Amino acid sequence: MKIAIIISTMNAGGAERIVALLSNYWVEKNMQVDIFTFDNENNRSFYELNPTVMHHHLGVIGKNDGKIGGFRGNIAKIIAIRNGIKSIKPDVIISFIDQTNVLTILASAFLRVPVIVTEHVDTRYYSPGKFWEILRMVLYPFASSMVAVSKGVLESFPRYMRRNAVVIPNPINIIKTDKIINKRERKTIIAMGRLTYQKGFDILIRAFDRIKEKHSDWDLEIYGEGPLRNDLEKIVANLKLQERIKLPGLVTEPEEKLSAADIFVLSSRFEGFGIVIIEAMACGLPVISFDCPSGPSEIINNGVDGVLVPAGDIAALSKKMDGLMTDENKRKKIASNAVEAAKKYKIAEIAKQWNELFIRLISEINLPGQQNNALQ
Repeated sequence: MKIAIIISTMNAGGAERIVALLSNYWVEKNMQVDIFTFDNENNRSFYELNPTVMHHHLGVIGKNDGKIGGFRGNIAKIIAIRNGIKSIKPDVIISFIDQTNVLTILASAFLRVPVIVTEHVDTRYYSPGKFWEILRMVLYPFASSMVAVSKGVLESFPRYMRRNAVVIPNPINIIKTDKIINKRERKTIIAMGRLTYQKGFDILIRAFDRIKEKHSDWDLEIYGEGPLRNDLEKIVANLKLQERIKLPGLVTEPEEKLSAADIFVLSSRFEGFGIVIIEAMACGLPVISFDCPSGPSEIINNGVDGVLVPAGDIAALSKKMDGLMTDENKRKKIASNAVEAAKKYKIAEIAKQWNELFIRLISEINLPGQQNNALQ
């Protein structure tokens, strides 16, 4: 089985991390994986890739300044994608994220190779722009399949765009049966994600501020980078919480940080799935999450293996945080259930769903000899 993956870059990000996880797993199963990105060779993958994963840098990024330049840049990307696909003759093509999906569908026209586009964000709360929305509505039906990471993401699309769609959750490669012993003197609430409006870390900081005095032995750590770092640092400084709230930056492998913490909080205003919830659960952490659109409620059984809070409600979030911070036995019970619940998302289970989709699409395309290459 030869798999071509098209994604803008392999910088730090949720989709990029999933590409790395799946690619590494597939090559370990003797499948060939070629990743095509638009950047240059000096822009290496933020996430570690197995040496047998072929990473092709197409060198066409940054060619989209202005309307004319943007048109020419996208034409260059389409040509580069098409040439890349033709050079390796894959059995299946997977594209990640909206604009790249559109370009990949155009680039693969008439090549008679199944094209799978993936969607990771609820389109009711995020738009790539009107122009790209129109192209997506017109072109997605020409893809062999659309993979949405959650039911909520899938249902955010019009019915006609869902006919060839399936839901395949994001995978994890963290499955622990025992939580690493926390050697810290102070207890920790942890959060992870890009420092953007979507992730709602401003809400989390203010919720922590409400209970800081009652729980003077607890700290908050928020891992990630993004455009709102300065804004978040100002909020922390204004609340005089620099000693209690830290923003340490990016982390490539989250399990060590997660396993050393005591509670995980997802404060997102909206999500597509929320893979970090499952990673935290797998590391033996009790999770508190906003019940934001798409993702958390499909993962968490409220009160059993995690806690759901009305989206955007600072008072409710601080109350639930206070409850778990106070009750160690409850934390342990929820954490124990969470580890078990996370197992259905381990990469071997999710890869089976991808492989079944590959086999079906290759069979439908009916190319002589290709079905024999499909993973049985």
